[in-house]
Amino acid sequence: MARQQTPSERVASRYADIFVDLFSRVAADPRVPFVAASPSPQQGVDGVPFRGANALVTSIAAAREGYHIPVWLTMARKDSLGLMVRKGERGVPITHYDFYYEDVGTGRRDPSMTDALYSSLTDEERRGWVRRCHMRCWTEFNIAQTDFPEVYPEQWAGLEALFGSRKAPASCAILDRMVDGGTWMCPVVPSGGAVSPLYVENRDVIEVPPKGSYADESRWYSDLLHEMAHSTGSEGRMDRRLGSPSLTEVAGEELVAELAGAVMGTFFGLQSTLGDHNVRFLKSWVTAIGETPEVIYRAVTTAARVSDAAAERLGVSLGAGVNVQAVMDGIEAAREAGIKAMERRAERAGRIPAARRGGRLPLLSAGRKGRRG
Repeated sequence: MARQQTPSERVASRYADIFVDLFSRVAADPRVPFVAASPSPQQGVDGVPFRGANALVTSIAAAREGYHIPVWLTMARKDSLGLMVRKGERGVPITHYDFYYEDVGTGRRDPSMTDALYSSLTDEERRGWVRRCHMRCWTEFNIAQTDFPEVYPEQWAGLEALFGSRKAPASCAILDRMVDGGTWMCPVVPSGGAVSPLYVENRDVIEVPPKGSYADESRWYSDLLHEMAHSTGSEGRMDRRLGSPSLTEVAGEELVAELAGAVMGTFFGLQSTLGDHNVRFLKSWVTAIGETPEVIYRAVTTAARVSDAAAERLGVSLGAGVNVQAVMDGIEAAREAGIKAMERRAERAGRIPAARRGGRLPLLSAGRKGRRG
């Protein structure tokens, strides 16, 4: 009997599918964006924006398929709305990591132990605790992958009008201020002699040419975010062995920087495309991911940590998105649609659904809530 995959192995397999497809398309046309410029962050149906790896994979899917409404639903939310996923559609993996401390003596989780409290302990006291991580993963679908437009035509028109009225940003004030003397993890120095933004490790500085030297401003921002990602890997920060002579390690670091730059781009709604100097690595990335899916899993999770550190440093706060539950003004319609969907499934299975026997259909509030990254 085959061994059952762990949650991280399942996610790694789906990441492999997503990124092999992306890199293959970019190899055919380097202008294909990792993520497209967007006026609104990708979010759950409850209005909570995605972060980190979840922001990246949903943004990649939205760019690839042209989803202009950045709303994603869990299976539970889909069912509570009485929706069905269109034939042939495939969702994206969403992950959540729950970090906690286990008491070595009892072997049990102790919610009273926090990172702040642990950091205040002596070395001897810390030996009594182990920091652990519990990973949860599930699948979500973009609202356009369901029959929402047919089931709720008025609400769909409202969402289209709402999101369609927003414009993707042409510039980013936070990054502009940073280049003009703001705060980053290392000095950011304007340089008229630089051809493109460059992190110089031995000086721990990012040299940045004038934005006007680029024909495309979005490319300037994309290159800047890429070099900012590199700077997080220096010794004393995340220690990713920058400057290694190993071509494999160089390719791995470039992959992390490309992905982290793309995630950071989602903070500001900016388009992210592959750096010209990394086209040479596309084939090796595809080969490595195809042979060992854990390669892309590690790169994506590292990129997520980089983006979290960047958000904290830059003071980026993703505000609440659009709560589709609030948009839905026909809860009874949702209930009835849900019952009908259950009936269709039951009819195919040859049984009578509980909803028509007096059972209660869960409303939109059912399903996962809270942090989206």
